[in-house]
Amino acid sequence: MPLHAVWWVNLQPFWWVLVGRGPHTGGMQIRIITDDFTSATDGVAAFAQRGWPTAVAMGEAYDPTLPVLSADTDSRLCAPEVAAQRVAAWAKQWATAPVLVKQFDSTLRGPFAAECASAWTHSGKPRMLVVPSFPAAGRTMQHGEVLLHGTPVHRSAFGQDPHNPVRHSGLLGYFAPVGIALHLVATVGEAQAAFAAGHTAVALDIATDEELQHAARQFVGDAGLLWAGSTGIVRALAQALAPAQPVAPSPWRVSAAPWVLVGSVNPVSHAQAATLALACPTVPLLLTRLVRSDPLTATQALVAQLAQAIQSGQCDGVVVTGGETAKALAQALGATQLRVLQDLEPGVPLCLMQVANQWVPLISKAGGFGDSHTLVRCAQALMKGQV
Repeated sequence: MPLHAVWWVNLQPFWWVLVGRGPHTGGMQIRIITDDFTSATDGVAAFAQRGWPTAVAMGEAYDPTLPVLSADTDSRLCAPEVAAQRVAAWAKQWATAPVLVKQFDSTLRGPFAAECASAWTHSGKPRMLVVPSFPAAGRTMQHGEVLLHGTPVHRSAFGQDPHNPVRHSGLLGYFAPVGIALHLVATVGEAQAAFAAGHTAVALDIATDEELQHAARQFVGDAGLLWAGSTGIVRALAQALAPAQPVAPSPWRVSAAPWVLVGSVNPVSHAQAATLALACPTVPLLLTRLVRSDPLTATQALVAQLAQAIQSGQCDGVVVTGGETAKALAQALGATQLRVLQDLEPGVPLCLMQVANQWVPLISKAGGFGDSHTLVRCAQALMKGQV
């Protein structure tokens, strides 16, 4: 049975999302440059659920009239010079956007400092504010050190990442090698004073959501500012900007055939998968095993299996962990559009992925996000059809 016959979307509240039109937004442009697929979706979800038409640019195929767009440079595993070149192309295209964000991983993976430097240079923005904190997900910064639930991030599981281990937690030490001397401050008032005194690159300690939202409110009107930070600051900006139009939750349903693919090797995702297997034993679970063999090769085989299940109608909704895995699935399916609808929880967006003439619901999650029952809640959201 084709997918469009077994699930439906109430298009009344989200009609403008699907066709690229929407409520009047005053010409505001919010542009977000990210380094992987889940990052490209999880930040803009906060805008989507506040009424802003949003999308993820799939290569060069995107609607430039949409108020909120994110782009995935797929550069987290690239050499710094390659990553910088990819970022430069988007920074030039989006240089005139009143709100431009260079989003990077909240646990400091990837060549993010080189990317921020490139975005700053090629956008022409005179000032840069660096805010890596995402308190809702346990990521904070104190005295310039990035912490995960109070522990320096390089001492967490991210220090053992098999592809991209985090070597140290001091933010300033990442930027010095790319020629940027960050001025570290502890409060928004100090950040304002630093810019007034002529500092052009400022890093802000943030420990709470309230502090993050305060920073967004104070600086969101500065079109000469490049925002550099994690999903946390993108969400705070969505709250700081007036919503385009309140959007009610959209009722939608799928058949009882969602699949879950855990492509991340992060232990958090594997613990979530174990909980899912016990709580929802009928939900097919594809899991990249923590073995010595190449996990990338194993994940590619699982992506191919899931893509075939979607194309054959065995699967009508997916939950995917790991940015590279989610993007590989979209590419395997030949997805042409990705529309972000809303957050299920911080860092876990619900999207619609256009594959041929059908829209496939996709919930994506970074490997380290969430608690032990996050995957259970995602699968149940797909099965219940109400989010």
